[in-house]
Amino acid sequence: MLMLTSIIILTYNNLEYTKQCIESIRKNTKNSEYEIIVVDNCSNDGTREWLNNQEDIILILNEENVGFPKGCNQGIEVASGDNILLLNNDVIVTHNWLDNMIKCLYSSDNIGAVGPVSNSVSYYQQINTNYTNLEELIDFAQGYNVSDVSKWEDRLKLVGFCMLIKKNVLDEIGLLDEIFSPGNFEDDDLSLRIINAHYRLILCKDTFIHHYGSVSFSQDDKYISLLKTNENKFYDKWKFTTRDTTAINENLINLINEDKNGNFKVLDIGCGCGSNLLKIKNIYKNVKLFGIDKNAYALKQASNICETYNGDIENFEFSFSENKFDYIIMDNILNLLNEPELILKKLKDYLTEKGKIIVSVPNAMNYKFLYNMMMGNHLYKNDFVYNVIYDKPTLFFNYKEIKDVFLKSGYKNVTFNKVMTTVMNGDENFVNKLCGIFGQDKKEQYLIYEYIAVGCGDEKLNHIDKLIKEIEDDGFSGIEKEAVDFIKDTNFDDIIKSVDKISKDKVEVLNYIANMMFQNKYYEYVIPFLQRAFEINSKDRDTLYNISYMLHVFKEDKLAIKYLNMIENKNSMELELMNEINNKLGKNTDIQVKFLLRRIENNIEVEESKNKLITMFKDGILNCNNIISSVFSNIIKKEYILNEIAILCYENSLYDEVIPMLQKSYEINNCNSDTVYNLGYILHKFGQDELALRFLKNMENDDSEIKNLADAIRGENSDE
Repeated sequence: MLMLTSIIILTYNNLEYTKQCIESIRKNTKNSEYEIIVVDNCSNDGTREWLNNQEDIILILNEENVGFPKGCNQGIEVASGDNILLLNNDVIVTHNWLDNMIKCLYSSDNIGAVGPVSNSVSYYQQINTNYTNLEELIDFAQGYNVSDVSKWEDRLKLVGFCMLIKKNVLDEIGLLDEIFSPGNFEDDDLSLRIINAHYRLILCKDTFIHHYGSVSFSQDDKYISLLKTNENKFYDKWKFTTRDTTAINENLINLINEDKNGNFKVLDIGCGCGSNLLKIKNIYKNVKLFGIDKNAYALKQASNICETYNGDIENFEFSFSENKFDYIIMDNILNLLNEPELILKKLKDYLTEKGKIIVSVPNAMNYKFLYNMMMGNHLYKNDFVYNVIYDKPTLFFNYKEIKDVFLKSGYKNVTFNKVMTTVMNGDENFVNKLCGIFGQDKKEQYLIYEYIAVGCGDEKLNHIDKLIKEIEDDGFSGIEKEAVDFIKDTNFDDIIKSVDKISKDKVEVLNYIANMMFQNKYYEYVIPFLQRAFEINSKDRDTLYNISYMLHVFKEDKLAIKYLNMIENKNSMELELMNEINNKLGKNTDIQVKFLLRRIENNIEVEESKNKLITMFKDGILNCNNIISSVFSNIIKKEYILNEIAILCYENSLYDEVIPMLQKSYEINNCNSDTVYNLGYILHKFGQDELALRFLKNMENDDSEIKNLADAIRGENSDE
């Protein structure tokens, strides 16, 4: 399908660049594929006259400099192409340039715009080149510009020096925002609007064009002031700046070492718009990405890239579908935290067994930083010399300090990678003076731009394994306070995992750890270890005793009794604890039981009273002996109450409590028909037919119900 691209070029003087640009288009682009629209912003160097003589150019001549955004919009409004290509006039296009970008642009319906790489351009679109003249440039580009899908890379923004956009996308989102006139940040704004309309931006790394760079704007104080003004405008519109939120740290990302098709999880703390995560996604197609940031507006841009959470890492305010990550990255964030050691320590709990944390930190000894500090310049939100970052005071780290932070956070094996800065022209003298004062051995530190620290998560787990093994090997003879503190600061699941893997007697080890935590007054850590031991073996008497004892200490006596009652054949120590708890509970329990039994005896709120008694039985604070004692001390209708409570216990499956109360009733009066019938019936249900008949036969001739029960039991036995 034949497709027309409208190439829109703005000019303001610099005629020779404009000539080179247009001649390169004519030479490297098929005539049927494009139209050239030039918008001149009132040039006075002969540019307008030359343009007027070009027959293949649609020309718009402005009588004043209306700026880049408005000039581009003028060109777009008269364009007839299917695509709009915004192109600086200080560019030389090359072999296959447009064909390659068109191929990428229409490879998917959800691609909205594409751009090439160059020798001089911002936002990571620049590549290294080795040509020195025009002929070498042509040879370089012919070898470079070979269409290659694998070299197409998703981006959050594209630089407007050469940006190819589908016309229907512009129709949908609107033209360039003219609030950014005369220029700068209009391409950032356009890029984000394209993304927010759910289109993708692609950097074509298979397409190279030459860019002289910044000939339309001069690098002077006015230009710097313009950048500041337009960045403020961008912030007012979007509530974040791209400088703060779209940086890509390739040095950090290159420290991720995984199979290109591997499945792993990355959490970016302070992810901004998600630029680092998008770069990672470009390399590792199957990676699962997560991002957290305080700025909800920036985070919205990341939501198409990763699972996001709007929260403050200092409060650990985040919740994701995963709670363990293979990599946690922090790009120039650690220096903004109030308590970096605490954050690093806690983040270890979110690493997988082999996980790594990768942290970049600006070097406070970099010569640019030292220069600005000595000159009294801004140290925090410095625009061009040293982005120490953002809008709040930051911590200053040199090598020793960043190393200490990691060591104090419990990382024992950390590698520190140095990112060097290029010494700018004229800066060598300042660096040499520093070396002259403080010594040549410091020179490298002045040239380090940032440190990137890599800490491993598996080291901590190995330390846990070693500690668990030492506990068993030393015969549970005691561990140092430092080791107890280490356990306190370690994720509970990691300790359990280590116990399951290392320990021969898991229950004993868990009980031992729980006791050590209790002795060191880390009370909140005790019960979880005992609960895990109980899950492994619910009949282990040490576990049951320890749980009961701890619950008793924590004043949960009713629950403590429940666990103590699970111990069979209690020894003296266990009985002593039970008596201590019962004595504590006893007075109130005795009064309450007396009250409830008397209400049943006098037919007052019987069901409610019975329900309360059953609850006390099930909570372990009441048993048949308590009932018998209270009946003999406080109740007139002793046999009646003993039968009632025995049947109540039977109906609620409290079988161990039933027979003793019926036996005691039988001792009071062995001719009570209710007692005899209940004994016979329940013994029969328990499979004790011979014993049941022994009780029943003494009264079967005096009571028809007893006789019927006895005959039924005999009949069942004869059938067998």
